[in-house]
Amino acid sequence: MQKIKEVDKDKAQEILNIIYPFKERAKEEYGVNWVYAADELFLLSDMEIPKRGYYNDFVQIENGIGIARKFLDSANISYTRLKDRLDKKKSVYVITSVLGEKVILKIKEKTDLNIISVAVENEFFGRTVTVSGLMTFNDIKRKIRKLKKNISILIPGIIFNNDGITLDGYTKKQVKQSDPRIVLTGNKGRDIIRSFRRENG
Repeated sequence: MQKIKEVDKDKAQEILNIIYPFKERAKEEYGVNWVYAADELFLLSDMEIPKRGYYNDFVQIENGIGIARKFLDSANISYTRLKDRLDKKKSVYVITSVLGEKVILKIKEKTDLNIISVAVENEFFGRTVTVSGLMTFNDIKRKIRKLKKNISILIPGIIFNNDGITLDGYTKKQVKQSDPRIVLTGNKGRDIIRSFRRENG
């Protein structure tokens, strides 16, 4: 069986370069772009996440196309509304995946809040799996043991399925009871900003 090569920064850039002319042709011929690159390609290649207009009302959001942009915009809008009520001297940890950390760092840069991103390597499925939706709680637990005791730890709801259970079988109640620092948040960028305010109010 032929080994599948991992997509690295250079490969991601190469794929984006292939996609770009198809995107432009679609827009020219049909007046709308219907050729989209996956969020992971922009993150891997360290390119800017496209603006909202690229995604045409996020018609592919169910396939994960545009989630990063919606997440960033949601955080920015919430920050603009709440910035006068946020204590920038305070801190929170934000649990994320290796790839997701790039999005969290963009929020930190934009808002200047002391958001400490904690990237969790995926030991359950393998370290080449770098998306937040496939994180497990056992992997998260190993990481948070080393964190400071007096700072809240925000864990995104994306680690739970529709029944409220993680991929390795933990319920929301079990996760929350495992460590008093843990705060479960929603899956939108605004949830980080709101939780920051709530935990440091």
